[in-house]
Amino acid sequence: MAKVHIVVSRTNARADTGSTLPIPDAIPALALPANAAAVSAVVAIMPSGGTLACHVTAIGGPVWVAFGPADGPVPVAADNTGWLLQDGQTRSFGVASGQRLAIADAAL
Repeated sequence: MAKVHIVVSRTNARADTGSTLPIPDAIPALALPANAAAVSAVVAIMPSGGTLACHVTAIGGPVWVAFGPADGPVPVAADNTGWLLQDGQTRSFGVASGQRLAIADAAL
């Protein structure tokens, strides 16, 4: 069974040149571990406020990751329905308040 570590951060544009350079705030808006299982499950709901980035790291095996809207259908993390993260890989996603994150083990 793989695990994921989830960190949600607010971002600010901090480029000296005036161009957009999203940098995660040092203090996370949300940080939590979650266990992946064979069946997809929602493990996090994005907090409110600001421009958000969700950073997901797979630990102990590959995982499927899927996001869904706050008021829409429940996201399903499975083969061909989301993002595949290999063991040890971190991927960052732009997210909106209330979006839900689902994960599942990836049997490759």
